[in-house]
Amino acid sequence: MRHTQYLVRIATAVYAAIWLAASPVVHAQETTGTLNGRVIDTQGLAVPGATITATGPQGSKTTTSAGDGRFTVPFLTPGAYSIKAELQGFKSVEQRNVTVALGRAVDLELKMEVGVVSETVQVTASAKAIDTTTTTIGATLNTDDLRQIPVGRTFAQTLYLTAGVSSSGSLGTQNPSISGSSGLENQYVVDGANVTNTGYGGLGSYSIIFGSLGNATPYDFIKEIQVKTGGYSAEFGQATGGVVNVVTKSGSNTLRGSAFAYSQPSKLEGAWKQ
Repeated sequence: MRHTQYLVRIATAVYAAIWLAASPVVHAQETTGTLNGRVIDTQGLAVPGATITATGPQGSKTTTSAGDGRFTVPFLTPGAYSIKAELQGFKSVEQRNVTVALGRAVDLELKMEVGVVSETVQVTASAKAIDTTTTTIGATLNTDDLRQIPVGRTFAQTLYLTAGVSSSGSLGTQNPSISGSSGLENQYVVDGANVTNTGYGGLGSYSIIFGSLGNATPYDFIKEIQVKTGGYSAEFGQATGGVVNVVTKSGSNTLRGSAFAYSQPSKLEGAWKQ
């Protein structure tokens, strides 16, 4: 009897281990960007102890430069930021319109001059456009870019603006081929939540009659779309194709709204042929 109970316990433990190994793994996904930089003086020497303030869409974040003058401001909502450095004995330096993109790290260099703190030096130079700290290739599409381009009204159709993304054929436009993979090998993440269909492998819900129905995230709610076509980090698992990371727009304390409309005059279209 004891031998039988022992075998049952072993079988139960083995089954539990197999079940846990086969269960979907929850990964931490990117929903923000990072600002890295270094504060130096006019001779190129590090300026430690400077107060760095990043002011953007969701308020301000503050940090201090280290002994080598370097600083990092993580977890920033994608958008345009004003970066200001202050230190007693130096003129304040401020750089505006620094764009922090989804899943990207911006590298900035702030040069401080000796002077009174009340004086502020405005920097107009742009930050580096290429993130040299990552091996990820692909593209980041933001609202301002998409507003100027005639594109379909779903975020799946915007993916075709990225190099390496093409039609997957019979799998439908909602499931594009990324870097040569099939349309069922991608991973789709919205605001950190994996929306990939667990049974079908495509984007969002699926019907055996109508095929992929896509994701219900409204197009106008989207802030940025990051399309990773290759070289992405290990945190994005369960994908042998590409990874699509979407972050939606954030609210504020200011009440505002907008109205828009779309028109497609029939006289501007060619004749439809059966």
